[in-house]
Amino acid sequence: MMFCCKIVKNLAGEYRVSFYNSRSETVDKFTLDKSSDRDYELESYHRSKMKVIDYGNNNEWTYFMTITFDPSKHDRTNRLALYKTVRAAFKTYKKCIDPQFRYVALPELHEDGCIHFHGLAYVSPHNTDVKPKYDVEKHCQYFRSDYFYKKFGRFRFDKIATTATYASAYITKYISEQQEKMFGCRYICSKGLNTSTDVGLYVSDAALHLRQRIRQPCLHTTGEFLNMSIQPVSKSDYTTVYNFTETEFKMLFGDLLIP
Repeated sequence: MMFCCKIVKNLAGEYRVSFYNSRSETVDKFTLDKSSDRDYELESYHRSKMKVIDYGNNNEWTYFMTITFDPSKHDRTNRLALYKTVRAAFKTYKKCIDPQFRYVALPELHEDGCIHFHGLAYVSPHNTDVKPKYDVEKHCQYFRSDYFYKKFGRFRFDKIATTATYASAYITKYISEQQEKMFGCRYICSKGLNTSTDVGLYVSDAALHLRQRIRQPCLHTTGEFLNMSIQPVSKSDYTTVYNFTETEFKMLFGDLLIP
């Protein structure tokens, strides 16, 4: 079994360090372990989660998005039909209403087995379709697209009041470890979204050396970083993922990876 480490950097200058100890689509150029007891669904879940976070961190977003289908307009149990409806509506919106519109959206099951969507969206400042509304029950402002409201039956935008990093991490909670892929995937997104830049791929002893730096940072670093708890943002039997700011990354790996 070969041990690998992949490092990528997003547009905000943050680093993601991923360790793999068996075959995955990220390091499929190597001949790695193909043991029959692997949990492929769990591995797929973690890959989807990190991809959504990657899209969230590397693109500008203006709103959280919630789509709920009006049962008088849609068969809420027909997953494929709802998927096609959403994709077609997003495509039309970008073509005819807002050329700058982009999205990443995740389906979620209601308790009654019907589907709704949560996601992130960007609309341009010149978009006249999105208008402010007031939620009487929650006593807060939200925004509504007239087009999507008429198309889906129920729709709302909520302003992102914090960082894109938080926003993307927040929506990944809607990727359930238990649910099956509803449309052959766990999320849908616009074409051409920005992604992280590859920093390097390390295997065998080199990867083990990098992991040791994380497990015992006190042996290699000094100062404030010693007091920080280094915990993975995602972990399975085959993949462990860490996120670091640029300062943390340089303190931990600077002498090894940065010229």
